[in-house]
Amino acid sequence: MIIHVNHRKRKPLKPFLCRGSCAFLLCLMLLTQGCFPIFIAAVGAGGYLSANEEARENFKGFLTGIDQSLKTTTSRIASEEKTREKNGYRDVKGVALEIESFTVSPEKVRPGGKILVTVQYSLLGAGEEGVLIKDAKTLWYDKRSVTTLGDESVKRKNGTWESSLSFVVPDSAQKGKYKIKQVIFQGNNQIQSVGFFTITK
Repeated sequence: MIIHVNHRKRKPLKPFLCRGSCAFLLCLMLLTQGCFPIFIAAVGAGGYLSANEEARENFKGFLTGIDQSLKTTTSRIASEEKTREKNGYRDVKGVALEIESFTVSPEKVRPGGKILVTVQYSLLGAGEEGVLIKDAKTLWYDKRSVTTLGDESVKRKNGTWESSLSFVVPDSAQKGKYKIKQVIFQGNNQIQSVGFFTITK
């Protein structure tokens, strides 16, 4: 039996980067019982899985590092009388809740640096018993909420309150722009503010 061999130069194979390549490889695996394409698919899939797992582990370490260094404090910095005078409050307004200021500093930080988040808010018309206030802070990255930095529900009396939170930026932190969203709830009402910081390398 004579086998004719074509000695023409073949063009080099292009990588499987086109759309539908995964489906094409799957068909080849089924047709050839997995002998040849399995190697290509395994290498490609293994590479992607490894990268994703590494990214997940780095981000998990980032969140763990924040949690371990997290510190919070809350205190009333002005009495009801001073707050009434400053805000020109009248009793007929009912419960009045307002964010006086919200800061995230510094604007730029490197891994190992510290982020300080401070909110000041005034509460009036709460009565002698006070009212239930929920103070929530969340960290956002790439337009997604990635973790809750603080979530405290407690009764507050009239006056001006300051809530501070700080954490150390872990070495595993991804560089880029982050957002911290501050929301204060009272009953069905809520007030909010946002601040930003950027992690550089």
